[in-house]
Amino acid sequence: MKILLINLPFKEQIIRRFSCTYYAKEFLFPPLELKYIAENIDQKHQIKIIDCIAEKTTITKLIKTIKITKPDVIITLIGIESFNEDINSVSIIKKNCKATVIAIGYYPTIFPKEILQKTKIDIIIKNEPEKTIQELIKKIEKNTKFENQKGISYKTENKIIDNEMQKRIKNLNQIRYPRTTSKKYKDIFSNKRFTTVLAGRGCPFNCDFCIQTYGTKYYRRSNNNIIEELKHLTESEKVKNIRFMDDTFNINSEETIKLCRLIRTNKLKLKWSCLCRVDLLDEKIISEMKKAGCYRIYIGIESLQKENQKYSNNKSQNCREIIKILKKYNIEVIAWFLVGFPNDTIKSIKKDAKDATKLNIDFAIVSQLTPYPKTKFFIENKDKIEFSLFPYSIKYTKINLEKIFYKTYYFNFLTIIRTLKFLIKYPIQTIKITFQFIKYFFSKKNKLKKDFI
Repeated sequence: MKILLINLPFKEQIIRRFSCTYYAKEFLFPPLELKYIAENIDQKHQIKIIDCIAEKTTITKLIKTIKITKPDVIITLIGIESFNEDINSVSIIKKNCKATVIAIGYYPTIFPKEILQKTKIDIIIKNEPEKTIQELIKKIEKNTKFENQKGISYKTENKIIDNEMQKRIKNLNQIRYPRTTSKKYKDIFSNKRFTTVLAGRGCPFNCDFCIQTYGTKYYRRSNNNIIEELKHLTESEKVKNIRFMDDTFNINSEETIKLCRLIRTNKLKLKWSCLCRVDLLDEKIISEMKKAGCYRIYIGIESLQKENQKYSNNKSQNCREIIKILKKYNIEVIAWFLVGFPNDTIKSIKKDAKDATKLNIDFAIVSQLTPYPKTKFFIENKDKIEFSLFPYSIKYTKINLEKIFYKTYYFNFLTIIRTLKFLIKYPIQTIKITFQFIKYFFSKKNKLKKDFI
């Protein structure tokens, strides 16, 4: 069979993931979920990935390729913020080919019946895809029924069948990791050959507003398995820079330290970054990470206001001390903040931003809190939220608190001095981001979640 995996086209450069979709003007990651699927399908099939974002492929050009390729199966990830456009792209694809279209993603997982009723998608794989896709492709190949296939919802004879969920994959070593990458992928403030790596899946902290990657139970690959991939990337793919894409990289401190020591033992010459929880960091683990090549850590502070920290189970009272240690080891610190909590006001947002300027972080990324369906925050505030799936729309906070935070934080003497340091270190990208920020700040419409870094 011919199997085509498509990272769908979009009018702007975006990154689609199971748990989020965001704007990425100056950086671009591989479609990791699709790459994992491609690697874990029986390799006797003709398998091809088309990354329309990286290749800047329009829907017109994509359709021409599909007509030439004539795939039997098309697999794609439906994004969150790009939901409307992605559904429209699938509709155009179905008009121009006879392939069975399979979709994965967060919204397909939680709204399988609604999406199958309203779209041209044939089959939805719910949640974690690798085991399900292996079984499903065999059934498609043999033309057998799907009634006992766990982890899918599908159309049959004008009827929609919603099968039970597949159990999570506990032993991630059984999954083949992606073997190839492209020079088109890049991280911010780096010109080195780049790609992304996943060490584990899931996050146990269950923040009220968060979408975890496949669930709250955390499963992790063995350190030897991760090292095997890192060796392959550095030796065969010549990768020099990696971002670990775990929801929380440092959940298991002991295993993280062991991995860092193995990176050094194997003399892997690479720089890497990751997302960590502040309350799981200490000087011991920071020291080990630095020695193993960690140069940047993303931390989710969300809010410095105690009344807001309950929404993220965040014990970040010690974030000032941890940031001091990170700077002691010369590790770049990029912090995420959220605005739009129930208690937020313009006054409290300005105070939060002013307090953030005293943290000695390198950059702050601010997002308006979006109450995604099925999250605890959505359920508890449902009467205050306007939600529509078709067309996709979420309306919660009317005032753009995001810009208020940005203005207070970045038009501050301390922040300007820190930005100037980055200008010296990364002149071209800092200038580009500054112009992106100015353009965003003075624009009236903001349709996409914008992550400048």
